[in-house]
Amino acid sequence: MLINAIKIYRSAVYMLDGIDSAVDDRAPGQLQALTSIIYAALSLETFINEIPVVMDNLFLDATSPLWLRTFVYVLDELEQSRAQIRTKYSLSKFILSGVSFDTSQPLYQHFDLLIDLRNEIVHQKPGDWRFGVDEKGAIIRTKRRILKKLNSINTLGQELPDESDEDSETVENWLDKISTRAMARWACKSSRNMILAILDAIPHGTVKDLTDTAYRAEFIKASQSSRILKTDIPSVE
Repeated sequence: MLINAIKIYRSAVYMLDGIDSAVDDRAPGQLQALTSIIYAALSLETFINEIPVVMDNLFLDATSPLWLRTFVYVLDELEQSRAQIRTKYSLSKFILSGVSFDTSQPLYQHFDLLIDLRNEIVHQKPGDWRFGVDEKGAIIRTKRRILKKLNSINTLGQELPDESDEDSETVENWLDKISTRAMARWACKSSRNMILAILDAIPHGTVKDLTDTAYRAEFIKASQSSRILKTDIPSVE
């Protein structure tokens, strides 16, 4: 049985550590940072798709506890129906522990923001501004909401234009703004913390012991191997 989530997460950490140590944490345009962010988000998706398959192959039989059978079945159904990653994590937490994630807490907020960032990268449009039409049919410009959120955790390469500056013509590539060591570090920590939260929710017993060996120890090891994953991440405002 291949365990791929940790391989992808290690790639995120490797790219994070590969950023030139001479540059500032918030120096924009670091290509390794952008790669690290994408891999960090991908490790979240890989993990939640992979762990029910691992459990099915290693542990599931006629004598398996109800929570395990339910977890494997529901996650398989969610994958077949192409459910969103937020749904997969939320239902996983509830099935495993009987308690949902508190969406007002930093753990979920950072996870939620990382998923938003990943989606924005994949579906991104050029420039810092988006264009729309108001109720009167007039063309209006709106700033990327994701940049405002990321600005609150002090990870962007530069500050956003002043809110009162409605005539600003700033059109710098927004990918440069998010491509910082600070952003990549935040992405790696947010991904790791959410994955560990799911592992924490697994009921005590053989399944937990073996999944901890396969996943938890390796995620922690990957984090400890990095020289820049040892500081706290700020709350989302």
